[in-house]
Parts: sequence; structure tokens; C-alpha cells
Amino acid sequence: MNTPSVTITILAYRSKETIQQCIASALALIYEGQIDIRILEQGEDAEEFRIIQDSLPPGGIMKNRSVFLTRGENIGFAAGHNALIRESDTDFILCLNADAVLLQDFLLSAMPPFHDPSVGAVQGKVLRWKNGGRPLPTIRYGLPPAVDDEQESIIDTTGLLPLRNRRIINRGQGEIDSEKFNVQGEIFGPDGAVPLYRRAALNDVAVPLGKQKEYFDESFFTYKEDVDLAWRLQWRGWKTVYVPKAVAWHGRGSGDSAAHTPLRIIAERRKISPKAKYYSFANQRLMQIKNESVSALSRDFFPWAVKECGAWLFALLSEAGTVPALLRILRLLPSALRKRSWIMAHRKSDANPYHWFT
Repeated sequence: MNTPSVTITILAYRSKETIQQCIASALALIYEGQIDIRILEQGEDAEEFRIIQDSLPPGGIMKNRSVFLTRGENIGFAAGHNALIRESDTDFILCLNADAVLLQDFLLSAMPPFHDPSVGAVQGKVLRWKNGGRPLPTIRYGLPPAVDDEQESIIDTTGLLPLRNRRIINRGQGEIDSEKFNVQGEIFGPDGAVPLYRRAALNDVAVPLGKQKEYFDESFFTYKEDVDLAWRLQWRGWKTVYVPKAVAWHGRGSGDSAAHTPLRIIAERRKISPKAKYYSFANQRLMQIKNESVSALSRDFFPWAVKECGAWLFALLSEAGTVPALLRILRLLPSALRKRSWIMAHRKSDANPYHWFT
């Protein structure tokens, strides 16, 4: 049996401090199958583009490795990854953030669950790249990333966890890595930092966009597109498996921990940029419009209403930059409703995403 082929898609945007390590970790993967590394530099930054070029092997080719580098304007996380996915023809797709690095055996550890044909995605154990000034892992060909073993490893994410009030948090985010994170099992969906997808699953849930397939929702631009995709995978009956032996590191740009109490949530939000708040706030509502079941929301109406009222009240009183998100929601509402019609028409009758909502 041939080893499955993998495409690694990387979007470089203001990532000069991390992109070399990211690319080096992709090139250093121990894997017998073909790996195509497709990089889109979308910051129109000549220096960043040069840094990427200097990080690549001569001619862009190594044994079982091919590297493709293009550049253009910033079209966002969703459209950028979609463009690279459409250019590829491999069996699997790994969407790798430019501020993330992979342990060398990441693919070897992540692939076994796909022997089950119902598994559409895999989530690895993603650790925090920086921990109180901790230096970035150093990638050395033939060796695992060098990290400071004297510091405790902090979880960045072990996958998406939806709550009954419709907040979506990262499992374990901000916690010290421990034995409880070493248990492999099924989860709701993968976080967007280092998700590994089966191409057949992506094709199955892709919403038609003219003559093209829309894997991540391009109207989102950035933020929540990974959750939206995970929800669609659930509606079509695809499983996501968390694999703790598939290790990566990620320098998350917003949010340090999976806060639950109102005060902790407010404290975490103060760390997020106004731009991130704008997209995240609007896309959360658009995602729910697209994917929500009326009956399930009726069941969870009270926790959702309390959260939603609190979110809007807080935005109106202290986050003026988030208020224009309402205009964004209204502008994109017709498109979201059209996509909802497609999603609801194609969902499997026995699919139940809501057994994951805690």
C-alpha cells in the first residue's frame, strides 16, 4: 500500500520572526510519502519573501519533498488556504500556521487514525511556543526541536470544545501539560493552527462557490473559519481524532487560556487586538447562522441568551471597535443564509454535533 501524500499549506503574513523555523520543521518531517509544501507570502513584504526563499532547498526539491512559493496580497486565512488547497492534489492537507513548528514524527503519529475511513481530521497536541519569555524551539535537521526542558510545557490546544452557550474554546489552553492530555480520542474538531484533513472530507463538506469549492468560508477572512469547518464536518458525519503523540508548537496571537468565568473572559478579551475582536465577534454569529439547529438552540436557549446579551452589552459599553461587526453581520447575512441552505440540505439525518456541546 502506498504511503498517502500530504500537502502542507503555509500562509506567510508578518511572520518574519517565525517563518524560517516553520518551514524548517516541515522540511525535516520524517515521512516516506510525498509532501508538497505550498507557501503563499501574502504580506507583499520583500524582506519576508527573501527570508522564505533563503529557507528553501535549492531548486525547491528534496527527496519526496516539493516546495512551491507564490506571493500576493493579503486575502485572509480562509481564502489563502483555499487557494493553496485547490492547487494541490494530495490525499491529505495540513494547514500549518506560520508561527507553528512540528515535531519530526508529527505525520507518522497523526496518520494511523485515518485507517478508519470515517475519520476526516486529526488534531495533534499543540504546545505553547513561548512560555514567559521562553525561546522558540530550534529546528535541527535529523533531530527534534530543541526546547528548554527545565520549563513546564503549556498546552496551546488539544482541539475545539463547544459549550452550550455557543462559546468555542480550545481544550486545555493555558494548562500545564499532564497525563490527562495523553489520552487519544474523538473530539468535536481541530483548531486552525495545525489541523490535518482528509481531502475527501474537505471535498464532501465544501460549499459550492461559483465553479470552485469553498473549504474554509472566505467571507470570514480570518477567525472562526476552523470552527465553521469543524461544524460542517460534524453535520456530514466525519470524525475528528485527537492524537497526543502528534506534537507541535504554536505561538498563538490572541488568548492565553480557555477562560470560563465572566471576569476571566473579560481579562482575556483585553489582550485581543481590535481587528481580531471585530472579525471574531461577527464571524461567531455568522457561523451560528450557517450551522445552528433551531431545536438544539431551543434546548440551550437560556445559557446562549445570557452569553449573547452579555457579549453585546460588553461590546456596546467598552469595545466600540466591535460595534461595526453588526454591520458586517448584516452585510454578509444573505450569503450566510444561502450557505446555510446548502449545509442543512446536505447534513446526514443521524448526525448530532450537539453531543459535544458541554
